Amino acid sequence: MSSNDKITTKIVPVVKPVTERFVVLFVGNEDWEDEDAIEEALADITKSAVSEGKSIVLAHGGREGSDRIGLQVAEKRGWSTLRFVFNHFIDMSTRNARMIEMHQPHAALFCLARTTSDAEAIDCFGQLHEYEHSASSTLQCLKVIHEF
Repeated sequence: MSSNDKITTKIVPVVKPVTERFVVLFVGNEDWEDEDAIEEALADITKSAVSEGKSIVLAHGGREGSDRIGLQVAEKRGWSTLRFVFNHFIDMSTRNARMIEMHQPHAALFCLARTTSDAEAIDCFGQLHEYEHSASSTLQCLKVIHEF
């Protein structure tokens, strides 16, 4: 084989278009059982973002119950997920504020079961309401579902 017969390999990078993210903050409690309600609510609040080709990201707290169901829906749909890990050294209000600031959600879904009064979810709802009216807000949709 002569030097002219050498095979040359050229690596050409593939540039994929950057997809705009649509972040859904998922808040719920551990007593939630209605999987269909979560699936329907997530489909509803992400419908326009999906049709616009945006990349859906589900930000959640990783709890049992509704968070687990939301995570399963996200995985089934091929969405990215972000878990905000609970820090025992800060109070819940500070944690919720940091979670909102970090993820800058475009939508939020609250799943409140009939059997509990979830102080953390209620605090987060209040924090999101304040964020919705701030100058830096990206929030477009806030949905609450109840399990009766």
